Amino acid sequence: MTEKARRTGLVSDERYDKLLRKREKVQAARARLDKRVPADEKLRAYLESVGETVPHDGARLFELLKRPGVTYTGLLGLYGDELDPLDRETLEQIDVMARYDGYIEKERREVERMRSLEDLPLPADFDYNTLSGLRLEARQKLNGVKPVNVGQASRISGVSPADVSVLLVAQKRGML
Repeated sequence: MTEKARRTGLVSDERYDKLLRKREKVQAARARLDKRVPADEKLRAYLESVGETVPHDGARLFELLKRPGVTYTGLLGLYGDELDPLDRETLEQIDVMARYDGYIEKERREVERMRSLEDLPLPADFDYNTLSGLRLEARQKLNGVKPVNVGQASRISGVSPADVSVLLVAQKRGML
Protein backbone atom coordinates (compact mmCIF):
# COMPACT_ATOMS: atom_id res chain seq x y z
CA MET A 1 0.00 0.00 0.00
CA THR A 2 2.86 2.36 0.73
CA GLU A 3 4.04 2.15 -2.87
CA LYS A 4 0.58 3.05 -4.18
CA ALA A 5 0.36 5.89 -1.70
CA ARG A 6 3.83 7.03 -2.81
CA ARG A 7 2.71 7.23 -6.45
CA THR A 8 -0.17 9.47 -5.48
CA GLY A 9 2.00 11.69 -3.29
CA LEU A 10 0.58 10.61 0.06
CA VAL A 11 3.83 9.17 1.45
CA SER A 12 6.92 11.18 2.30
CA ASP A 13 10.40 10.39 1.03
CA GLU A 14 11.41 9.46 4.56
CA ARG A 15 8.63 6.90 4.96
CA TYR A 16 9.28 5.43 1.52
CA ASP A 17 13.02 5.12 2.23
CA LYS A 18 12.17 3.33 5.48
CA LEU A 19 10.04 0.84 3.51
CA LEU A 20 12.88 0.21 1.06
CA ARG A 21 15.39 -0.36 3.87
CA LYS A 22 13.02 -2.77 5.59
CA ARG A 23 12.44 -4.65 2.36
CA GLU A 24 16.20 -4.94 1.78
CA LYS A 25 16.74 -6.29 5.31
CA VAL A 26 14.01 -8.88 4.84
CA GLN A 27 15.35 -9.95 1.43
CA ALA A 28 18.89 -10.26 2.79
CA ALA A 29 17.70 -12.30 5.78
CA ARG A 30 15.61 -14.53 3.53
CA ALA A 31 18.59 -15.10 1.21
CA ARG A 32 20.71 -16.22 4.17
CA LEU A 33 17.91 -18.52 5.34
CA ASP A 34 17.84 -20.23 1.95
CA LYS A 35 21.18 -21.82 2.82
CA ARG A 36 21.06 -25.58 3.10
CA VAL A 37 22.47 -27.12 6.28
CA PRO A 38 23.38 -30.75 6.89
CA ALA A 39 21.57 -32.86 9.47
CA ASP A 40 24.53 -32.73 11.86
CA GLU A 41 24.56 -33.34 15.58
CA LYS A 42 23.99 -29.71 16.63
CA LEU A 43 20.91 -29.46 14.39
CA ARG A 44 19.66 -32.83 15.60
CA ALA A 45 20.02 -31.79 19.26
CA TYR A 46 18.23 -28.47 18.67
CA LEU A 47 15.33 -29.99 16.77
CA GLU A 48 14.87 -32.74 19.33
CA SER A 49 14.92 -30.16 22.14
CA VAL A 50 11.98 -28.31 20.55
CA GLY A 51 10.06 -31.51 19.77
CA GLU A 52 10.70 -31.58 16.02
CA THR A 53 11.87 -34.41 13.82
CA VAL A 54 15.27 -34.31 12.18
CA PRO A 55 15.42 -34.26 8.38
CA HIS A 56 17.52 -37.12 7.04
CA ASP A 57 19.46 -35.19 4.44
CA GLY A 58 19.52 -31.71 5.93
CA ALA A 59 17.23 -28.81 5.14
CA ARG A 60 17.12 -25.16 4.23
CA LEU A 61 17.02 -22.92 7.28
CA PHE A 62 13.87 -21.21 5.96
CA GLU A 63 12.11 -24.58 5.73
CA LEU A 64 13.09 -25.31 9.34
CA LEU A 65 11.57 -21.99 10.42
CA LYS A 66 8.19 -23.20 9.18
CA ARG A 67 8.12 -25.73 12.00
CA PRO A 68 6.19 -24.62 15.09
CA GLY A 69 8.98 -25.20 17.61
CA VAL A 70 11.80 -23.66 15.57
CA THR A 71 12.67 -19.99 16.04
CA TYR A 72 15.04 -17.62 14.31
CA THR A 73 16.76 -17.04 17.64
CA GLY A 74 17.31 -20.78 18.01
CA LEU A 75 18.78 -21.02 14.51
CA LEU A 76 20.91 -17.95 15.19
CA GLY A 77 22.38 -19.79 18.19
CA LEU A 78 23.35 -22.68 15.91
CA TYR A 79 24.39 -20.80 12.80
CA GLY A 80 25.46 -17.39 14.12
CA ASP A 81 28.32 -17.27 11.65
CA GLU A 82 25.84 -17.49 8.72
CA LEU A 83 22.90 -15.53 10.16
CA ASP A 84 22.71 -12.02 11.53
CA PRO A 85 20.74 -10.78 14.52
CA LEU A 86 17.55 -9.09 13.27
CA ASP A 87 15.59 -6.14 14.55
CA ARG A 88 12.05 -6.81 15.79
CA GLU A 89 10.28 -5.71 12.57
CA THR A 90 12.47 -7.81 10.29
CA LEU A 91 12.19 -10.79 12.62
CA GLU A 92 8.38 -10.49 12.58
CA GLN A 93 8.33 -10.27 8.78
CA ILE A 94 10.56 -13.35 8.41
CA ASP A 95 8.40 -15.23 10.90
CA VAL A 96 5.22 -14.36 8.98
CA MET A 97 6.86 -15.36 5.69
CA ALA A 98 7.90 -18.72 7.10
CA ARG A 99 4.62 -19.51 8.82
CA TYR A 100 2.41 -18.55 5.89
CA ASP A 101 4.64 -19.49 2.96
CA GLY A 102 2.56 -22.55 2.08
CA TYR A 103 -0.68 -20.60 2.11
CA ILE A 104 0.80 -17.76 0.08
CA GLU A 105 2.12 -20.19 -2.53
CA LYS A 106 -1.25 -21.93 -2.72
CA GLU A 107 -2.99 -18.60 -3.30
CA ARG A 108 -0.38 -17.63 -5.91
CA ARG A 109 -1.11 -20.86 -7.82
CA GLU A 110 -4.84 -20.18 -7.58
CA VAL A 111 -4.36 -16.67 -8.99
CA GLU A 112 -2.37 -18.12 -11.88
CA ARG A 113 -5.07 -20.71 -12.50
CA MET A 114 -7.73 -18.01 -12.55
CA ARG A 115 -5.63 -15.90 -14.94
CA SER A 116 -5.33 -18.86 -17.27
CA LEU A 117 -9.15 -19.03 -17.44
CA GLU A 118 -9.10 -15.56 -19.01
CA ASP A 119 -7.31 -17.08 -22.01
CA LEU A 120 -10.03 -19.64 -22.67
CA PRO A 121 -12.61 -18.02 -24.98
CA LEU A 122 -16.28 -18.95 -25.10
CA PRO A 123 -18.37 -18.61 -28.25
CA ALA A 124 -20.66 -15.57 -28.20
CA ASP A 125 -23.60 -17.42 -29.74
CA PHE A 126 -23.48 -20.67 -27.74
CA ASP A 127 -26.75 -21.96 -26.23
CA TYR A 128 -25.79 -23.18 -22.74
CA ASN A 129 -29.11 -25.07 -22.48
CA THR A 130 -27.59 -27.70 -24.79
CA LEU A 131 -24.73 -28.39 -22.40
CA SER A 132 -25.58 -31.22 -20.02
CA GLY A 133 -24.06 -31.06 -16.57
CA LEU A 134 -24.75 -27.38 -15.97
CA ARG A 135 -27.23 -26.50 -13.28
CA LEU A 136 -30.40 -24.72 -14.41
CA GLU A 137 -29.41 -21.45 -12.73
CA ALA A 138 -25.98 -21.53 -14.40
CA ARG A 139 -27.56 -22.15 -17.81
CA GLN A 140 -29.86 -19.19 -17.34
CA LYS A 141 -27.09 -16.88 -16.13
CA LEU A 142 -24.64 -17.93 -18.87
CA ASN A 143 -27.27 -17.48 -21.59
CA GLY A 144 -28.16 -14.07 -20.16
CA VAL A 145 -24.61 -12.74 -19.80
CA LYS A 146 -22.90 -14.54 -22.71
CA PRO A 147 -19.40 -14.40 -21.17
CA VAL A 148 -16.48 -13.95 -23.56
CA ASN A 149 -14.19 -16.33 -21.64
CA VAL A 150 -14.23 -18.92 -18.88
CA GLY A 151 -12.75 -16.42 -16.40
CA GLN A 152 -15.68 -14.07 -16.87
CA ALA A 153 -18.10 -17.01 -16.58
CA SER A 154 -16.50 -18.00 -13.26
CA ARG A 155 -17.27 -14.54 -11.82
CA ILE A 156 -20.98 -14.63 -12.65
CA SER A 157 -23.19 -14.92 -9.58
CA GLY A 158 -24.97 -18.25 -9.77
CA VAL A 159 -22.21 -20.05 -11.69
CA SER A 160 -20.52 -22.49 -9.34
CA PRO A 161 -17.01 -23.96 -9.56
CA ALA A 162 -18.65 -27.22 -10.67
CA ASP A 163 -20.31 -25.35 -13.54
CA VAL A 164 -16.95 -23.87 -14.53
CA SER A 165 -15.52 -27.40 -14.56
CA VAL A 166 -18.29 -28.46 -16.94
CA LEU A 167 -17.37 -25.54 -19.23
CA LEU A 168 -13.69 -26.53 -19.14
CA VAL A 169 -14.46 -30.16 -19.99
CA ALA A 170 -16.79 -29.10 -22.78
CA GLN A 171 -14.15 -26.79 -24.18
CA LYS A 172 -11.48 -29.50 -24.10
CA ARG A 173 -13.82 -31.86 -25.93
CA GLY A 174 -14.51 -29.24 -28.60
CA MET A 175 -18.16 -28.88 -27.68
CA LEU A 176 -17.90 -25.09 -27.32
